[in-house]
Amino acid sequence: MNGYELQAKSYEQYLSKNPEDPNREHIEKEIKVNRLLSELKAEDFFLLFDTGAFNDILKGYCRKAMKESGIDREKQNEVIENLRWLLDTQGSEQIVNA
Repeated sequence: MNGYELQAKSYEQYLSKNPEDPNREHIEKEIKVNRLLSELKAEDFFLLFDTGAFNDILKGYCRKAMKESGIDREKQNEVIENLRWLLDTQGSEQIVNA
């Protein structure tokens, strides 16, 4: 059993004790996602990331971090453009293990 499976079980236990929780639908989605992630092997996470499904989220986090760090907009754009290039040309496993 891994952390994702434990998280799913924790959510299920919570829902069994709180069946009328107004966030039930969202919690059920959390369970579904955690169950899916619990079935993946380490290399599968690289494949999942490399689909590009998370690129816009990653760029958003990077831009927000740069903004909160006081980096000017021109430099932010330069970094985001470099990030775009990396996402298009190099695999996540290659980047993590560099």
